[in-house]
Amino acid sequence: MICKDIQEYLLTDYPDRQLNAESTAEIEMHLRSCVQCLQYSEAICKSLVEPFSGATKISLTHERVWNNIKQRIKEEQPEASLSNPFVEMIRRARQSVSLNRPAFALLAVSVIALIAMAYFNTKNPEVAVLSQPSESGAKSISYVADELSDHQSDDQADYGTDIEKYFL
Repeated sequence: MICKDIQEYLLTDYPDRQLNAESTAEIEMHLRSCVQCLQYSEAICKSLVEPFSGATKISLTHERVWNNIKQRIKEEQPEASLSNPFVEMIRRARQSVSLNRPAFALLAVSVIALIAMAYFNTKNPEVAVLSQPSESGAKSISYVADELSDHQSDDQADYGTDIEKYFL
């Protein structure tokens, strides 16, 4: 193991004696050969382990520990004030999205610009021209009418639908 790994174990599992025998032996062998890690281990013992060496061990069930934690969290939370649900929804949205003010402003301007572009594109005169009947459509209808009239007399002309009769 390298010094970084040894120091990580010295902070976590080694003082608690949570390592297996092989890992413990490897750490102790490294501490005999590395002065820097030995000094680190002594500092850890003085600051983290020794203050708790005389403490009595309390035996609590996991359920009791979690209930105590939940109770303390509830006590620390401020009571919810009665406010407008819409304002509360906005507050929660702001908390869930962590944007700084310039980024939020840029996002808002972009959304407004997209909405404006979509609105004004529907009011575009070119779009309105496309929705009106074109001259080429009228020419093709008149061409069909002329072809039919060449082969049929006006008395026998049957253009099919009421729309065709209206335009012809």
